Amino acid sequence: MLMQFDLPDILSKNSKQVNGEIDLRLVEIFQNVYSSRIRILPDACKGCVTKPSLIWQGLLCMCVSVYEIYAQGRGSGSPEVRLKQDSRVPSCFELALSEGSNTNRNPKLVKLREVEFEGRTLDITPHLKAGHGKDSENTLRIYYCWDKVTERLIIGHIGTHLTNDTSLKNKF
Repeated sequence: MLMQFDLPDILSKNSKQVNGEIDLRLVEIFQNVYSSRIRILPDACKGCVTKPSLIWQGLLCMCVSVYEIYAQGRGSGSPEVRLKQDSRVPSCFELALSEGSNTNRNPKLVKLREVEFEGRTLDITPHLKAGHGKDSENTLRIYYCWDKVTERLIIGHIGTHLTNDTSLKNKF
């Protein structure tokens, strides 16, 4: 059974003019309901224009399936494989645990994947993703890390791709 629910009309809208405001409300809801599983950093959703229904599904996936993958330990297979095997997860979602080698060689791009949390620097390179190609309201990236200290997912960015080597090349 997929983790999918009928959304109220306001959450089913898709307009760049209102998506950001609705997305922020969704982030607040998930942070409050799943506070024992996730911590969403204050600026994580800054500039987000992803359609609210995709944010809803992505955050639900993070709070249930991705959380369970990390909280229950290694299990069999990589987190990417385990997420794909979870029948509750919509097929549009997948995990990426790393970036490309050129992105990893660029210190400025690596720094974009570091966040401060409770006095520690955490690496939020892993991300849940949906949609491919050019960033739009139909693509989603949720960059996170598993914090072994608090046993929660720390979410540092929600929205489009963080700048990477490919996006730098496409700017020129």
